[in-house]
Amino acid sequence: MPWPPETVDDLGELILRRWADADVAALTVAVLDSLDHLQPWMVWATPEGATEEAFHRFRADSDARAADGHEAVYGVFDRATGAVLGGVGLHDRMGPGGVEVGYWLHVAATGRGLMTGVVGHLTDLALSQEHVLWV
Repeated sequence: MPWPPETVDDLGELILRRWADADVAALTVAVLDSLDHLQPWMVWATPEGATEEAFHRFRADSDARAADGHEAVYGVFDRATGAVLGGVGLHDRMGPGGVEVGYWLHVAATGRGLMTGVVGHLTDLALSQEHVLWV
């Protein structure tokens, strides 16, 4: 399997796929809806940082890092409706052999165990890669 995969779609009611330019408007709305919820944890979760312009840059930067194998960043989408429920990523900023999981959820999607399942699945996926020794 090429690393990182474009889509992770064996998650039941959820699908993970790389962000596209067409997702930026919905991503911006989802983050703005959840700013109070996200601000204690996400340095980028500010009115100034949660703009379509900022998310277009984020998407392009994420694609570049994925192309060189340093990152796998996905939108978390409701399979039935296509709604943006959050974002998740595997990042190689932990040193050789390790990856870090980062994630956020729309405030209305919390408390249902959705991200627990996503993180478990991505951990298994990451550990299946020869170059990943720990998550």
